[in-house]
This record gives sequence, structure tokens and C-alpha cells, in this order.
Amino acid sequence: MNISGEILVIHQGFIGAQSESNSMPPIGNLLKTDGLPSFIFLVADHYFESKIPGRVPSSYGLSPGELEEQQPHVFYLMRAMVQVVLVIANDGKGLVPPEKVPPIHTLLYVMNKNEFVKLMKSPAFISSLFNIDVNIVPQRNNAILLLFKRYIDMLDPDEKVDETLRLMRKLSSVLKDDYRTLKLFMDSLER
Repeated sequence: MNISGEILVIHQGFIGAQSESNSMPPIGNLLKTDGLPSFIFLVADHYFESKIPGRVPSSYGLSPGELEEQQPHVFYLMRAMVQVVLVIANDGKGLVPPEKVPPIHTLLYVMNKNEFVKLMKSPAFISSLFNIDVNIVPQRNNAILLLFKRYIDMLDPDEKVDETLRLMRKLSSVLKDDYRTLKLFMDSLER
């Protein structure tokens, strides 16, 4: 399994995981923990923070190339982070709501294609994505939309239409009381 990050920050629904900047998982990607229960996370955002506690970065007014040439130490003082959101857990028998958050320093792994496809076909998983509080994770809809598009893009051409329709039917059920969000997803998936 490919390690994609390590949980370093847990704060009121916000989970930050350190990642190598050249291998940051894309927004809308799914990550998991190893063992049982296995926790499933959605990558919601990327950000950088200082490696030195309390240090506030300064603006230099330079392009990234100029900054790297003139002030290379700046990049050594920053670490690449991904904001992940705990979506659901797998207890070995099936998908269940997570009872707790995994501890700091838990490693996160990229899901393989078979795990990813199986999860995307699960109605429980699709429903759990919309349990993410948009007030805590304002990027929720964008991350879920990118997840759906990634899933549809990886399917064989014969499967794409059927799976898109299945997702739309599930979304109609899950978002029946949130017309604005439902319309956003329907319009985006139709393209």
C-alpha cells in the first residue's frame, strides 16, 4: 500500500494530514487507514503550514521561481498538508458510522481501484458523504463532485451512463430536501 499521509491535526471536524508536496493526493480522492476498523477519508483541501510552531509566513512579493532562487529556506520551513474528512468506517463486516477518530500519527493510504469502485457502488457510502457538515467543511460539495467525476472517468465507456444514472438516482434520494445542492450535482454530472 502506498502511504499518502500521516494525521497530525485533529480539531473539531478538521483533520490535517502531512503529505509530501510532490505526492499530495488530489482533492476528491479517498484515503484509508490500515487495520480494523478501517477509516475512510475524503480529501477536501490542500494547504501549507509552518514547521515551526507560531511562525507566521511573510509575503516576499516574488514569483515561486524567484522565491525559490532568492529565499530557498522558505520552502524548507513549510510542510504540505491535506485536509481530510472522516466519512465512514469499515469494521470488516460492512460499512458503519465511525465511532471515533483515529489518533494522531495514524498513517493514511491510497485506496486501490477495486476498493474504490466497491465503495462508490455502496449506497451507504454515498449517503455518508452528505453527512459531512458543510459549515465545518465548506469545500464538501466540490470535493464530492471531484470524487464522482474521478469515479465516472475511470469506468469503461459501457458503464459510464449506467453509473451516472445510478448516482443521480441516489443523489435525488439523499438530497431530496436540499434542492440547491441537488441541482448543482445534477448539472455537473450531466456534462
